[in-house]
Amino acid sequence: MKISNFGAPTKVGHQISNYKSCFLFLASILLLLASVSIAFAAGGGSDYSTFFTLDSRKVIWFIAQMHLFFGAFVLGVPIFAVVIEGV
Repeated sequence: MKISNFGAPTKVGHQISNYKSCFLFLASILLLLASVSIAFAAGGGSDYSTFFTLDSRKVIWFIAQMHLFFGAFVLGVPIFAVVIEGV
C-alpha cells in the first residue's frame, strides 16, 4: 500500500516539464499584467470631482484617517488606563 510519493525521486523529464509549465504560467501572468497596464495607460487619467476646491480623494482619505485616529484614541485610552491601574 503506497500512501505518499512525497520526497521520492522523479525522472528528469518530469522535472523539465514542470519547469516549462511553471515558466509558461509565470510568462502568461506577466503578459496579462502588461496588457492590463497598457490598457489603463491608454485610457488616460480620470477626472474626479472636487469638494470645495479640494481633491475628493484626499478629502475622503482625511476623513477616514481622522476616523481611525479617533477610534484608536477611544480604544487606546481605556486600555491604557486599565494597564496603568494594574501596574
